[in-house]
Amino acid sequence: MAWRSGSDEALQQLVPLVYEELRRLARTYMSRERQTHTLQTTALVHEVYSRLIAAPHVRYRDRSHFFA
Repeated sequence: MAWRSGSDEALQQLVPLVYEELRRLARTYMSRERQTHTLQTTALVHEVYSRLIAAPHVRYRDRSHFFA
């Protein structure tokens, strides 16, 4: 993977794709919450993103492992 090797271009291409997938997953999870729940989809995505960048040395086996 080019982004693992430090390619800024690969990272710039990857981030929007990951962000959109995280938003899709968050919408799915949030749709199962009660209607009065106050956490918004975007806030959930930003929380996940913050946790991902806080653990930069994690080696994901594949796409499923990453999104799990």
